[in-house]
Amino acid sequence: MTGGFQRLMAQSFKYLPGGVRSKIAGAPVFMDGRTLDPTFQIFWNQGQAQALAAGGQAPTVEAMRAGIQLGTVLLANTPRPMAKTEDRTIEQDGLEVPIRIFTPRGVGSNAPVLLWFHQGGFVIGGIDCTDGAATLMAEDAGCVVVSAGYRLAPEHKFPAALDDADAAFKWLAINGAEIGIDPDKIMVGGESAGGFLAAHVSQSANKDKSGTGKKPICQLLVYPWLIANGETKSYETFTDAYPLGSGLMAWFGALCFEDDATSKSPEANPGKAENLEGLPRAFIHPAGFDPLTDEAEDYAKKLEAAGVKVTFKRFDNLAHSFMGMAGALPAARTAVDEISAELRQFLAEL
Repeated sequence: MTGGFQRLMAQSFKYLPGGVRSKIAGAPVFMDGRTLDPTFQIFWNQGQAQALAAGGQAPTVEAMRAGIQLGTVLLANTPRPMAKTEDRTIEQDGLEVPIRIFTPRGVGSNAPVLLWFHQGGFVIGGIDCTDGAATLMAEDAGCVVVSAGYRLAPEHKFPAALDDADAAFKWLAINGAEIGIDPDKIMVGGESAGGFLAAHVSQSANKDKSGTGKKPICQLLVYPWLIANGETKSYETFTDAYPLGSGLMAWFGALCFEDDATSKSPEANPGKAENLEGLPRAFIHPAGFDPLTDEAEDYAKKLEAAGVKVTFKRFDNLAHSFMGMAGALPAARTAVDEISAELRQFLAEL
């Protein structure tokens, strides 16, 4: 099948009446008091069948990287047209970091910016996987979005990704005016491992490790990975969840962390950080069917206890990676729209 036909088929379920989708999905998936969205369940069922056919055999890095690229083609929303989209490679502190700048129509110079980090367990994914969600957020929130790449494991072990994320933030803080953004209005955000990076950058900037005196004005953490080694109940509850289960989390961890000591280091566990006072406003949005859901909620509570203003909402009927499925899943599109509206309201209140 051609890519276009595959995409058409993958996204055709959203056009069916709700009753038909529920019938195709079968008996509802009900876990931990939550019911999975029927359209998501159609893909969940397919993923479970593929896992069963694999017989527990570990995936290869190459197959996983190809899989996330194909998933983006099939399931992501069509990118919104921008006034300008620019690819650049920035240089900061001896590092080269690829970025893609999305400037929506109607946004003038000195605009607020969202520095966005992609998902992928520090092993897979890239800037090309973010176009759909990034352009939605840019247009609907009314800001520039800078999607930043970072080095991946196992070629580049942890903390290479953290260094690249810090470099991207520092470059924006120093050179933001060069691309038409306000260096005093930098938001940071990301999904999954990207949420890890956004949390890390927020904590790092709070200590002014960049030496710029700049801090993010908010952090957007979408189904974030915040603790290197899963320790919460949701790791047990959602062991076999799709597209991310506990086994796959262990696979990512084994590839990106050099050893056990590294995975237990403070840098590998932003969710365990002790001093959270002074961190930027947080918007935290885990998925309901996700081994990472508990650690996101725990971090939200820790931030609130430290006096940080937090907006927390779990999208109960969705699973991991829903931002990349907004083209195929109406519930995922609604979630991305809601997240964008939050950012727009936040910026309007500045």
